[in-house]
Amino acid sequence: MDIKYPETKKVDVVDTIFGTRVPDPYRWLEDLRSSEVQAWIKKQNKLTMKVLRSIPVWKTLLKEFENLSRTTTVHYIFPVKNRYFFMKKEGLKNHPVLYYVDGKPDVSKGKVVVDPNKFSRSGLVSLDWYRVSRDGKYIAFGKSEGGTENSTLYVKEIDTGKMLPDTIPNTKWASLVWTPDNSGFYYSRNTSREKYLPHIYFHKLGEPYEKDKYIFGEGLSETEIPDVSASSDREYLFINVSHGWIKNDVYFRSMNSSGGFTPLFVGKNGLFDVNHLDGHFIVLTTYNAPKGRILSIPVDSIDEEHWKEIIPEKDFVIEYFRILGKRIVLIVKKDTYTKLLVYKPDGEFIGEIPLPGKGVAGVSGEWDNPVVIVRYQSILQPPIIFTYNLDTGERHVIWEMETGDFNPEEYEQKLVFYKSKDSTSIPMFIVHKKGIKLDGSNPVLLTGYGGFSVGISPYFMRNLVPLLKRRIVFAYPGIRGGDEYGEEWHRDGMLSKKQNVFDDFIAAGEYLIDKGYT
Repeated sequence: MDIKYPETKKVDVVDTIFGTRVPDPYRWLEDLRSSEVQAWIKKQNKLTMKVLRSIPVWKTLLKEFENLSRTTTVHYIFPVKNRYFFMKKEGLKNHPVLYYVDGKPDVSKGKVVVDPNKFSRSGLVSLDWYRVSRDGKYIAFGKSEGGTENSTLYVKEIDTGKMLPDTIPNTKWASLVWTPDNSGFYYSRNTSREKYLPHIYFHKLGEPYEKDKYIFGEGLSETEIPDVSASSDREYLFINVSHGWIKNDVYFRSMNSSGGFTPLFVGKNGLFDVNHLDGHFIVLTTYNAPKGRILSIPVDSIDEEHWKEIIPEKDFVIEYFRILGKRIVLIVKKDTYTKLLVYKPDGEFIGEIPLPGKGVAGVSGEWDNPVVIVRYQSILQPPIIFTYNLDTGERHVIWEMETGDFNPEEYEQKLVFYKSKDSTSIPMFIVHKKGIKLDGSNPVLLTGYGGFSVGISPYFMRNLVPLLKRRIVFAYPGIRGGDEYGEEWHRDGMLSKKQNVFDDFIAAGEYLIDKGYT
């Protein structure tokens, strides 16, 4: 096919940055509201559709993609007392719907809590975030229009569906903690129109937000972002102040206190995620441990000399942790895939929550209940949700995604390691139909990222199914710049070391050629 691309003009725009002239001839394309830019986009889209429609199997592929997009998806299920909440997206609806069910986590019997599809006819108003009260009676949620995420907060009584009069603007990316008695909640609210400068407030239900009590945030710079959280047992309230991606400060006070906050971690060069169990703060930190370690700190003796390392840094990255069934559950990344590791409160290793293979998993539950809920998936394994009893090891499947005639047993998923230009070992998943010939004749889809500490994860990509069926090989390398091996891996792909990202990606292609995949 003879492809003639729309003409793209160049303009004479040059920036001088630290004495270096940097031409930017396509600056004009940044103005999406310009009629000229919109006309250019229409021409590009017209060409794209012309090329796609020329593919002999285009209509068949389109039908397969549409059928896959109709697949029902259930996101993580989380319990609140004896009530289970979950998001479920069905058919071609624009947005997933938030449901709840009482007694057992049966997703087929859910009752609607919030349906964003009914927010507007256009479908452009979305549910940005939500927080359920600890007894499952109320929900606070934020919604916004047109993808702005500049939320307005609303409160709803779950059993009756009644909307309360409480409405709070400027709650973009809000954090929120309900009080144990449901009298109100602590939350973050943006205080600037031009920038994101949130402060922490307390809102009493039924009162206008203008009367909300200021709690924290004055005097912070625009790079210091506060949020509010609580321990799983609701004994302590925490204020976290983020300083970019790699460090934060933490302050605490008793949930029942009305006094000031005590500094727990301030000025330390690392990230700190804090919970509480049996009189000790349980802390995940990258302080002196880029891949993460777990500390135990007595609540009444918080000076550094009293910190006890109960789980040292190891050869995996601790992504986050949960207090579940009065145990410490680590969600770790090992060579890009997830492991769920269970420890006693003193750091003694108990064992793993068994997973079906090398994939991605998350876990939810309650701090004092041994029955947890696991959601697992891999590149070939559609998402599955099951309960797991930490006491007995009993496992019960709640839900599995249906994917029509796709049979994972007909395909192969491999994790390989190859050498980059500087001999660094890079992980890569390779997925393909079983029985392919490694004679260099296979088409390959190779994709990676390599930035902002966003690493790859072997999650189920349903839109790969039509490609895999047609013997296309999928390759997914964990190049530097992501979080595959912690903060050092991230830093090895940024600033003066950015070239590593491209070297890693090029080496992935060379490996695929050398091994005969393509």
